[in-house]
Amino acid sequence: MNSFRKIVCSLLSCLTLTLSLSLQAENRTPVFNYDRSGGHPRILLNEQEFRQLRKTVAKHSPLQIVHNQILTISDELLDKPVLVRKMIGRRMLSVSRDALQRIFYLSYAYRMTGRKAYLNRAGEELAAVSRFTDWNPTHFLDCAEMTMAVAIGYDWLYKDLPATVRDQARRAIVEKGLLASFDRSYEKMFTTRKNNWNQVCHAGMVYGAMAVMETDRDLAERTIERAVANNPIVMEMYAPDGVYPEGFSYWGYGTTFEVMMLAALEHTFGSDGGLSLYKGFDRTAGYMLYMVGTSGAPFNYSDSGTGVAPHPALYWFAQRYGNLSWVWNDCKLIETKLGKDRLLPAIVIFARDLDFDKIVPPTEKVWAGNGPNPVVLVRTGWKGDPQDKYLAMKGGSAQLSHTHLDAGSFVYDAAGLRWAMDLGTVNYNSLESRGVKLWGRTQDSERWTVFRYNNYAHNTLTVNGKLHNVKGFVPVTEVYREGRELGGEMDLTALFPDLKRAVRKAVLVDGKRLVIEDRVEGGENPATLRFSMVTPARVEMVDGSTVRLTQRGKTMLMHFKGSQPCTIKTWSTKPERSYEPSNEGTIIVGFEATVPAGGKESFEVTLEEPVG
Repeated sequence: MNSFRKIVCSLLSCLTLTLSLSLQAENRTPVFNYDRSGGHPRILLNEQEFRQLRKTVAKHSPLQIVHNQILTISDELLDKPVLVRKMIGRRMLSVSRDALQRIFYLSYAYRMTGRKAYLNRAGEELAAVSRFTDWNPTHFLDCAEMTMAVAIGYDWLYKDLPATVRDQARRAIVEKGLLASFDRSYEKMFTTRKNNWNQVCHAGMVYGAMAVMETDRDLAERTIERAVANNPIVMEMYAPDGVYPEGFSYWGYGTTFEVMMLAALEHTFGSDGGLSLYKGFDRTAGYMLYMVGTSGAPFNYSDSGTGVAPHPALYWFAQRYGNLSWVWNDCKLIETKLGKDRLLPAIVIFARDLDFDKIVPPTEKVWAGNGPNPVVLVRTGWKGDPQDKYLAMKGGSAQLSHTHLDAGSFVYDAAGLRWAMDLGTVNYNSLESRGVKLWGRTQDSERWTVFRYNNYAHNTLTVNGKLHNVKGFVPVTEVYREGRELGGEMDLTALFPDLKRAVRKAVLVDGKRLVIEDRVEGGENPATLRFSMVTPARVEMVDGSTVRLTQRGKTMLMHFKGSQPCTIKTWSTKPERSYEPSNEGTIIVGFEATVPAGGKESFEVTLEEPVG
């Protein structure tokens, strides 16, 4: 009886919400001409464009590689069990992502080859996930990615799906996706957030809306209008120069879903509602290009991983703004590290009009951008010369989504290896399952007890053994783009209440060595200054001012000097809690020095390859 009552209440709630949305829809001026949506398929490609795409893929080697990878993985999917609803902690996200990969790949494979096995298997996946009790709207990213998955399958396979599967998918999109998104307790998770949630969740809902446009018009229009109204708050964060505040990995997440949404809106309605016009968005592909070093590793600040793979969104940017150098790295990754990204078919779609013969490396050595998490990125070459160097540094604040206490930090590549590194992120569920309150931002938040998240584990300064001031903002105050020095300068003063002033300058000098100069002014009392650098190299003391770093048969010398005596030290990267990553194979090297009260001191650390 209780179960029956719950079902009735749920149906009444859906009916009430649908009526409310319909009434609201009558009182607004639409952004788009929804009458031009056309038939299926309409998301990203129409029937004619699919036919043309088959010819285009055959002409371009990079697209052939991506296409063949999708078909290979689709073949592997044919014999796998269909997905089941499975939670990991509070998330079902891994299942939603698997669904997006499977349905996107299989739908693409069928449209490109006509092979019925792909259609049948895609239909089985659509039916399976449509039968889930829900798509876990309590963690709405899960719901958003699943809605996008089902929307693509429903739209692309519409004419060939069995009627029962098609009806199951439509009802699931409406009830488990769109209507759930208007439940206020779920809607507030993403509509007002200024981070990747806004982008991913609106994108998923827009795809769902576009898929069911002809059967659920009012609900679909309301969903799309909401996205256009609320998405600008996250688009504003690219200003002024295109830096993505959440870092490398979340650019790959948030910006890619943003582009998926913009591309779909423009394809179907002829406009993205002006969302792509926000300041800095037209430069953000350059940020992502320069975020990968000569070692092949990214500048993985904040909650970013160390892996690299092609980013479908970069091909959209290259086509939209006519800058083919933005995909210079990505085209090489297609050949070496293509991977199994769930949105891989988007590369073929976004790159189909590119002239691959005209893709050339960037000409500028320095890319710098201001904003809430400013960066300076220096790369001296792009063609794999072992003499090429890479320096990346960041300012910013710990008050942003996914940030660490890493303001002032840097990474450094030379001889094809990373010498100064960032340890990266930690699996969220591994901490949450132990009761760690991971998402606080106050000075005493438990987040900062996680070793990889605090300043002791980053390539920055620490004063008197204290955490950084979490509300302190570090701006980039100088950028050196030409001449003997390439790099930048940051004002770290706001991080250290016990100092009167702290400024860090990090530059590549003559393309041969890295120099980090820290100028500090003491406060009312003497202070202990610690310089830290995390490295994967073996550290060997040479003398009182030099250490030798060795890895993979390569050597780097690290020199220390200062206006006050520097005591060279190493610190372990092993955290106190066993359930945190062990960080095996890394060590922290640096120095400690005393800054007298009121003293104006300068310290310099140089990294250079030995001569001869």
